[in-house]
Amino acid sequence: MVNIQTIEFKLLECKYKSPTDKIPIHIKWYPPPQTYKLNLNASFLGNHKPGGIGSIIRNTQGDMIVGFANKIKAYNPTHAELLALHTWQKLAYEKKLASLEIDTDSTDIIQLLEHNSFPAYTNIIFECRYLLKKLGNPVVRHSFRKGNKVAHVLSKLGCKQQPTSTTTILNSPPDAVKRVIQKDKNATSTTRLLSSSICNKLAMFENLSIIPTISNSDVMSL
Repeated sequence: MVNIQTIEFKLLECKYKSPTDKIPIHIKWYPPPQTYKLNLNASFLGNHKPGGIGSIIRNTQGDMIVGFANKIKAYNPTHAELLALHTWQKLAYEKKLASLEIDTDSTDIIQLLEHNSFPAYTNIIFECRYLLKKLGNPVVRHSFRKGNKVAHVLSKLGCKQQPTSTTTILNSPPDAVKRVIQKDKNATSTTRLLSSSICNKLAMFENLSIIPTISNSDVMSL
């Protein structure tokens, strides 16, 4: 569990650093300490054009439990991400998969779950909140796309699916994601240089690549 008070203290401690200072961030997929982790993603190809959604649930060893890849039509990227979340929630509830952590590369989704600022999507947001409660209120965190790569590939596969009213359930990983899953299990990482202002923002979304850096006094102390 992330210690929010520690994060807030570190953010206060480093607020005097220049917001343009670059900090090396090591990005990877983080396995759940207990039970399961969900990664979800959506591919938006344009207004009223077919897009795709994809999701994968893995255990502490990084092995796939279940996933899906579907074609969708969405009005914007945020709507597409909401469809991905809602589709996954219904699947997890049906399969009684609780005790989850959720990773998404959309900060908009995390904010909407807290405060709805899209009146046009009120119904689906309320349904997402309702299902989260039914699933035990799992933590929803931000992840970089590099740490969310499997779900990203699945959403691209979803774009190629035939239109259907039912969710395409995947009980084993498609060939296109097997190598990516293995890299995640090997804790393969990439490094990006990010400004301290961006790091501060993403830390509040509990990004697990950011938090170790903020907790490192050698990097963030004055």
